[in-house]
Amino acid sequence: MRSDLVWVTEEAVSLAELLVDILPEHIDGREAVREMQSSGCRNWRQMEWPGFWVECRVEQHLGRLPGLAKGPTYGNVEFDLELSRVWDLKTHSETSSSATPLNDQEAVMDCIQERGGLGYIIVNGIPTLDVDGSFKRWHDEVKGKKSAYVLGNEVRGASSRQRKSAFTFTSIQCVWIEGQATLQAAVNDGWLTGFQEGMRNSNGTPRRAKFSLDLSKVPSSVVLHERTIS
Repeated sequence: MRSDLVWVTEEAVSLAELLVDILPEHIDGREAVREMQSSGCRNWRQMEWPGFWVECRVEQHLGRLPGLAKGPTYGNVEFDLELSRVWDLKTHSETSSSATPLNDQEAVMDCIQERGGLGYIIVNGIPTLDVDGSFKRWHDEVKGKKSAYVLGNEVRGASSRQRKSAFTFTSIQCVWIEGQATLQAAVNDGWLTGFQEGMRNSNGTPRRAKFSLDLSKVPSSVVLHERTIS
């Protein structure tokens, strides 16, 4: 009889194969935003478009993997995918740091408690930075009305973060957090840390604390599958 870990690993491999099939090696920011806009993906206005574009792309191809569906919702968090287990997609820029933000801590803990585990499909890549600001100007023009977040930053005099004008995908890592014991060990060992703790939104309301995953510290025992995108 196959163990639960074998089943989970098979799911990780299947999801990675799907991503390799549907993701190009390189995507231009304007092309990605137009695609999200035309297909009705609600997050086409977001400045961190690469991750939202990957999520949108996968959502459009759910039918290519039997049994694959959108994931469950815990609080304000809707996890991206579900087979027999729950999985979430994250897109990580290799040139920024080894850490990648995950989800609301409470949602992660509730999902692991109820479902026995939670997996992350990390899509790594190298961004092309919007050095001259032309992509930002184009994106702002397409978006039209300024968001509350942007207006709040302008009132506070906060500088605008540099955008990504394109993204080149390089590899995929599938990380599995099996139960509360693994979650606690991850925190104790430092590869899962707190993020956004004590921070506030542009309207002054507190942001919900998230987890952050340090890919440089993740033990090989929880990495179920890795592969390059080429």
